[in-house]
Amino acid sequence: MYKKYLSITLISLSFIFLFYTFYKSEIFWNGAKRDYYLIYYVLSVFLLICSLITFFLKEDLNKKIFSIIIIFSFILYFIEGYLSYFGIHDKKLKEKIEFYKEETGSKYDLRDKFEVFKSHVKQKKNISIVFHSKQIKNLKPLSGVSNIKTIFCNENGEYAAYKSDRYGFNNPDTEWD
Repeated sequence: MYKKYLSITLISLSFIFLFYTFYKSEIFWNGAKRDYYLIYYVLSVFLLICSLITFFLKEDLNKKIFSIIIIFSFILYFIEGYLSYFGIHDKKLKEKIEFYKEETGSKYDLRDKFEVFKSHVKQKKNISIVFHSKQIKNLKPLSGVSNIKTIFCNENGEYAAYKSDRYGFNNPDTEWD
């Protein structure tokens, strides 16, 4: 009886994982990130095969496998919680900020792109920001706003900006003459 419920639960979770992977890869991203989701496809098929095998194992072996899975899951969540709580990522970010300050003498800009945009708008500057197609659903911009200063990205501690050409691209406007 226990074996039957465990096997059905595992096969159900495997199918849910497989369908969710399919949804994200093929429907949400329209197949554009299929390479990224390949590992998830492989993992979900592996889980599906393992869950099918549980139908043919003895009940006490199934209990042991289920116990190992539960314990392993708790250990992984504990490790993730520990790393999140003690801020391992934040520590690396602080090191990066300190390194930037030592090398350039400038302060690392931690604002996001929209905060920078809002501060320029408050100063009554005519400015735009770059939008990527993944940020805007059902809209695929081919270019930006024409003849305007455009905020691009922050990769090195300060936001890169450029003056767009007459068609909204990052080119000198003389390229179109």
